[in-house]
Amino acid sequence: MLFLRSDFFTLSLLFVNIHILLFTRSTFALNLPPLDPTNPIHNKSWSTSSEGAATGINRSGDDHDVVQADYKRRRKNIQKHSSNFQAKQNHPTSYDDSPAFKGPIILQRPPPRYQEHSSSSSFSSTSDFHTRLNRYYNDNKLKLSEQKPFNGIAATAAARPSQQLSSTTILQAIVDHFAYCDAPVDVKEVCESVEFYIRTKKRMFGAVKQKQKQSKIKVTGEQKNNPNDDTIHVLDCCAGHGLTGMLFAACNPYSNVQVTLIDLVEPPSHQILKDLLIQICPWVKERVTFSCMTLEHYSADIQRKKMEEEDDPDPLLTIVIATHACGFLTDQVLELGANIKACGIAAMPCCYTGTSKDTPYGVKRALGVSWAADIRRSFFLTENGYHADFATIPSEITPMNRILVGERRN
Repeated sequence: MLFLRSDFFTLSLLFVNIHILLFTRSTFALNLPPLDPTNPIHNKSWSTSSEGAATGINRSGDDHDVVQADYKRRRKNIQKHSSNFQAKQNHPTSYDDSPAFKGPIILQRPPPRYQEHSSSSSFSSTSDFHTRLNRYYNDNKLKLSEQKPFNGIAATAAARPSQQLSSTTILQAIVDHFAYCDAPVDVKEVCESVEFYIRTKKRMFGAVKQKQKQSKIKVTGEQKNNPNDDTIHVLDCCAGHGLTGMLFAACNPYSNVQVTLIDLVEPPSHQILKDLLIQICPWVKERVTFSCMTLEHYSADIQRKKMEEEDDPDPLLTIVIATHACGFLTDQVLELGANIKACGIAAMPCCYTGTSKDTPYGVKRALGVSWAADIRRSFFLTENGYHADFATIPSEITPMNRILVGERRN
């Protein structure tokens, strides 16, 4: 009989030890330290009053609320380190694969009946707005009106910012003037250039301002030792008609923005669009040049000029952009921007065939070829000292609407 009682007592102690061990392990697993009698919060939460005598916890009063608040705070800290690594949602920096329009023209998605019953119709896809701007205005009953040129820019440059021309006003006047004069450009290409400029201008010129702050050197009481220090050079690679690059010059009348358009051949539509732009924005005339050469030749010319310089000059305030540079031309644009240490790079890729060959198979299988190629390109920008990010234009313009954005960091 004594033997049975001793075994029962031993088993009871064993179960008590197991319960204590499990409680301690669960407490540490939650990253919550056990109650400490020396802690004033924990000490006050245990009451000897008649109300809490049965449970040992005072469930009324401010002390209990303090304990509950402390517990919720600890639980919240634990949840921050959970495995919820999904993309940001409902946040200003969230990635939106089809954002809303910000420019003066808003393209509508095609009605379903056109998509289903008329494959040859001009509305067969969201990217098929290949119609002249003038016709688009007439079909949508938009007002066509002659625009007057913006004069007196030099006189108003010293005015308050509220009295200066905004880029929104300038873009609206340019688009209306193009439509009124029946410019040789599709509504798709106009929207593409306008939306690209709107969604990259802040980051590009912001990167330039950061470079300007770093490169200012006080010499004999002056901050600038060269009158061209504030000149912003915009390189529009694979420019085509060059509308995107010319918008950077047209929408910044109060800054010294010089634009160089680079492509193999200068299309006839470029000079027509430039003349129409000059009619509205006269300052564009002296700010835009077209260079007929390859990206390799342009990069080689820059390297040659650097070698001819006796001193190693500080990199110019340069922005490199490209809209729908086909295939590996996008990679060449990124390499050009990195080689000349451009302040900002913005490129909207196109034609992804063969551009993801250096990415892991699992990335291509899970995300697709286009994302795999752009992720590889973002790593290239990061390795060359850029803060890499993505932006988009509305998918109604084109399904290839992703923009690679690089802002140079020290």
